Amino acid sequence: MTLKESAHSIRLDSSAIVRAQCKRTNGEEVEASLDLNPVIGNNDGHFDAPGQNFAATASNVHLKGFNLHADLRKIDGKYRHDTLDLSKCLTNEDGRLSFRLGQFLAAKRSHWKGSSAVSRICDTCKGFPISTEVHNSGNHWNAKGKGAVFLASLHQIGAEKDRSKCPVCDLILRIAKHLSKEDSRYANPNTICGGGRSHGGPTWVYFEFREDNRRPRDADHRRFLLYSKEGVRVESETFIDVHKSRHIISDPTSDQAVAQARNWIDTCIQTHSKCASSANELALPARILDLGHDHSEIVRLVVTDDQKGFYACLSYCWGPLVPIKLMQHNMAQFQTGILIASLPKTYRDAIAFCRRLAIRYLWVDAVCIVQDSPDDWIRESVKMDRYYGCSILCLAATSSADLDTGCNAHTMPIEFNGKGRDNKPYTLFLRPEINHIAHGDFDHERSNLFPLLTRAWCYQERRLAPRVLHFAGNELFFECTEMNACECGEPGSRVQSTAWTKDKEVFYVRNYDISSMDNRKQRVQHEWFALARGFSGLSITYTSDRLPAISGMAKRYKESAEQLGMPCGRYLAGLWENQLIDGMAWCIGKDLTTYRKEGNTSNIGVATGPSAPLQPKPKEYIAPSWSWASVLDQTQYNTPFSKPLCTVVHAETSLATDAPLGRVKDGSVILCGKLRSCRGEWIGSGYLPGYWGLPDLPGTKLRQCMKWYPDHNIEALKGQHLDLFLMPLTSRPRGERYRFAAAFLSLGDLTVYLVLMKKGAVAYERIGWAYTNGRTIDVGSQDTHVKIV
Repeated sequence: MTLKESAHSIRLDSSAIVRAQCKRTNGEEVEASLDLNPVIGNNDGHFDAPGQNFAATASNVHLKGFNLHADLRKIDGKYRHDTLDLSKCLTNEDGRLSFRLGQFLAAKRSHWKGSSAVSRICDTCKGFPISTEVHNSGNHWNAKGKGAVFLASLHQIGAEKDRSKCPVCDLILRIAKHLSKEDSRYANPNTICGGGRSHGGPTWVYFEFREDNRRPRDADHRRFLLYSKEGVRVESETFIDVHKSRHIISDPTSDQAVAQARNWIDTCIQTHSKCASSANELALPARILDLGHDHSEIVRLVVTDDQKGFYACLSYCWGPLVPIKLMQHNMAQFQTGILIASLPKTYRDAIAFCRRLAIRYLWVDAVCIVQDSPDDWIRESVKMDRYYGCSILCLAATSSADLDTGCNAHTMPIEFNGKGRDNKPYTLFLRPEINHIAHGDFDHERSNLFPLLTRAWCYQERRLAPRVLHFAGNELFFECTEMNACECGEPGSRVQSTAWTKDKEVFYVRNYDISSMDNRKQRVQHEWFALARGFSGLSITYTSDRLPAISGMAKRYKESAEQLGMPCGRYLAGLWENQLIDGMAWCIGKDLTTYRKEGNTSNIGVATGPSAPLQPKPKEYIAPSWSWASVLDQTQYNTPFSKPLCTVVHAETSLATDAPLGRVKDGSVILCGKLRSCRGEWIGSGYLPGYWGLPDLPGTKLRQCMKWYPDHNIEALKGQHLDLFLMPLTSRPRGERYRFAAAFLSLGDLTVYLVLMKKGAVAYERIGWAYTNGRTIDVGSQDTHVKIV
């Protein structure tokens, strides 16, 4: 409906929001409003397509009827009066005001082309970089809004007369030429796209590359942030609205980076109650590196004898070679002094940074634990929770895959200077999009960006330390129990509750205080199952270290649960006695839906199981088959359940060392419940993918029999008939929801089963799991004792 025919009482408030009484198609009359700032721009004293915020460069803005009047500031600083008939560009969409440019602005542009003031800005770049959305639609990068620069190729620049003197096109061309020095693809990309994401938002430059036969949606994309320095004014009006951002210096040991790190640490110590206990001088580790004074060329290994002090820990990837280790034969030499120049780069960088922060002591596992003494390793490894938990800071070489990369893999921003259409200078900077540790569903899957986060030992180190300073490739990233922050100031906010990392705890401290939850059992269980889930999929050099590598978190968790009045009982190879039934309900390979919380919005999204083939059963004994630690793939938990279907008669494990939370040499659990024998085999399903099935048990509309999921890779058993047993473990009624639980797409009561195989004459071992959703399986009525090893 036209505005004049369907609206009245049009008015303008001081914020440039136009309001009117609008009729709807049903005859009802409602008040509608529209902010004119994002949809109307000022082009050298003329109302124009979205660009520079007109209200910020205008005076005497008012309405006369449907005509918008304003004195608009020109490039030369003078003002020009202009008028815009809103009835030609505003429409009433069933009670909602909508802005339409149409032929009106096309006519205006045609009129302005003769003006020398705007002749140097091509039509595509007019309004850059305001009021733009540039996003991946699933097919290719799309630009929406009049502020976008969208080019099919660089050949458009120069080939089209309209672009030949455009300063925006010139900047994009220079960006491409500079980047092509390192990667020739930038000299001829398939698509270039530039513009801000929204009014006043970041200004991105996108490049799209694809091979001749590849679809646009399969293209490789690169995104760069174009910005001006915070606190520095851009003189040219052409680029004055380019997003301002913190300027990151490439050297993390620079005064700017050190001052930023010190500010984060001081803020944490002085204002965070949850982190306060680690701010005091505490007992030093048994051995530690004394860094001495700043100019010393050596560091010394000292035996502390319970001496107190402030110290930092180093978390890093060993890589294929560790050139310097503490051994029994070189301990005296290390105590005399270690030449810093002889140490690998990661150690040297950590020492230099600690000295800049005035931290005298540094704990590094390879040079503080005797590596050829099993007794010393066991004695020290059980202290990991104290060593990391009592440190003032953990330095994490997060983007380094080995000791040679070091802690300073920053990328220098590229500086671009030039002149805008007003012949005034500008200085802008370009840097690659920064991948934040908080971004992505699961950090440990981003091995190419953050190798450290793929390592099992480092998962515990990050979790135990009160403060972690990540050297994350393009910037420093800081996290503690109550805060995360980064150098660029844009750490991201997407959080997923299934990985209980320090960052996820930060989210719930801000949005939902888990310490005040009424259901303490839910909170206690969720934390351990989430820790186990996050840890289980990580890489570890020696599979026998799986339980020792999580022992520090197990000790911390046990203490936390007891403080909440929820003792978890004995530790049984990665599970806890008082939550053993739910603890055995881990699964592998099933597509689950996961609970997400973003702000005040709850979402359910799909988190798929491993797409690669499952790992084979470990050659060496790690844990009993009913423990998640016995498998090498990532486990999922769908807890808590409210209706156990069996009871624990007895459970025990035998320790392999003196470490109470470390390696085990055997273990068993005796359950009392139903047990049904059945046959297992690989089912070829025609047009559907094949699956492991139980032909004796009914399936669904899509499957001829009940499906089950192996815990290990058993591809070699395809074609064989397996003698299996099905044991109901636990269940949950339909509709029962938990704040932190992952959930199946529930169609009814959910029941989880253990799939067992005979192990000797009287015992069974778990080889997989199964579930029913809204169905019941006849497993008989007789309870029996089942020993699972």
